[in-house]
Amino acid sequence: MSGDKYYQSAKYTEIPNHGPIPEGNWILKQGSGQSYNPYNKKWSDTYTMGDWINHPVSWGNSRIPIQPLEGTNTLGRNSMFIYGGDELSSAGCIDLAGGNDDFYKNFINYNGDMNLLVKYPIGW
Repeated sequence: MSGDKYYQSAKYTEIPNHGPIPEGNWILKQGSGQSYNPYNKKWSDTYTMGDWINHPVSWGNSRIPIQPLEGTNTLGRNSMFIYGGDELSSAGCIDLAGGNDDFYKNFINYNGDMNLLVKYPIGW
């Protein structure tokens, strides 16, 4: 899922911190994934938003930055990730909930970057 509870519609994509990820071509780059360290409550590398903002119940144990490919209109949005914990919550990221751990393991074993096409059905 993507977007806050009452903003899960393509018409809200340009609302920062609430609407779903904008349509377009995005990329998940190998080596950019991060794991949560429960001992210091920080992410595993320097591509962070600081300390562990939310506990793992919401974010899960890992995340992957979503970066726009050339030509994608981000509508001014940035700092979006694929993640997932026990509770669905998103301010524009993609929340895979309980499926995130498997997705993360498969991604880091994938041989290359992964393209992500975001396209919403007409009228959504």
